[in-house]
Amino acid sequence: MTTLDLERLVEAHPKLSLVRAAELAECAALALEARGHEPGIELAIEFLEDRNAARVAWTRRGPANASMRNAHRITEDGADGVTLAVIGTRKWRVLRCLQRGTYADWLVVDETGTERALEVAGTAEGDLAAALRREQAQVDRSPYSQRSVCVVRFAEPRLVLEHRP
Repeated sequence: MTTLDLERLVEAHPKLSLVRAAELAECAALALEARGHEPGIELAIEFLEDRNAARVAWTRRGPANASMRNAHRITEDGADGVTLAVIGTRKWRVLRCLQRGTYADWLVVDETGTERALEVAGTAEGDLAAALRREQAQVDRSPYSQRSVCVVRFAEPRLVLEHRP
């Protein structure tokens, strides 16, 4: 089983700054810990048609660190951290963060060299299917011709990534 090391995001995505990679890793760790998970937890992954799992590794942060962050930001940035860890194992790379009005979070290049707008969302314990539909509607408004959406639910934890037509 693959291990996703949240502390090594910048190795998979060298265009991420060290500071941003550390923030995403910390939020992912805090989101997982808030649901009672420990390092080594198994993440269920639905990546396009592929279903598998990976172990998630991180350095424990603890509740004191969580008290210094907004819970919504922990969930959203945590979802970005987990997503970037997963796509990094699939040879996808972050090119840049997208701006408001593009209806996506990241511009990535996939394993075929295709640039894609990637919308990412997280939910602590909410309905993953509803979150996926909401994010699909958002990324469908993006001006980019190739679009993907990813939702992370931290309760199980579980990740679903799909392409949009």
